[in-house]
Amino acid sequence: EYKNFKSKKIKLIVQIEHIDAINNLSEIISVDGVDGTFIGPYDLSGSLGKPGDYNSTEVKKALREYEKIVMNHQKFVGFHVINPDYKLVIDKINNGYNFIGFSLDTIFLGSIIRDELKKIKSHIK
Repeated sequence: EYKNFKSKKIKLIVQIEHIDAINNLSEIISVDGVDGTFIGPYDLSGSLGKPGDYNSTEVKKALREYEKIVMNHQKFVGFHVINPDYKLVIDKINNGYNFIGFSLDTIFLGSIIRDELKKIKSHIK
């Protein structure tokens, strides 16, 4: 019985990281047993030939299509916010996302290092 209890708590979240997945998203999210999706915008932008260009028209269009489709299902929806800016996380929460990956350790570390080096340079004449 303990085994059955654990298996009922497991959620299957599929990663959506390619334009082909966006184009087939209705079918993907409708598969029995899929509890939600999580979008990786960097890989998605790469699949469109625009790696890291989140402001490109094509990437924005694909992300809007993702939101349009997943928000119509009663399933979990996640997003990987790459830039280390809390306002982007709050925006996703306010737009109905259930869970969010927040940046990467290397990006946070690089950001802090750059900020601290600027402070050092401002004190050295």
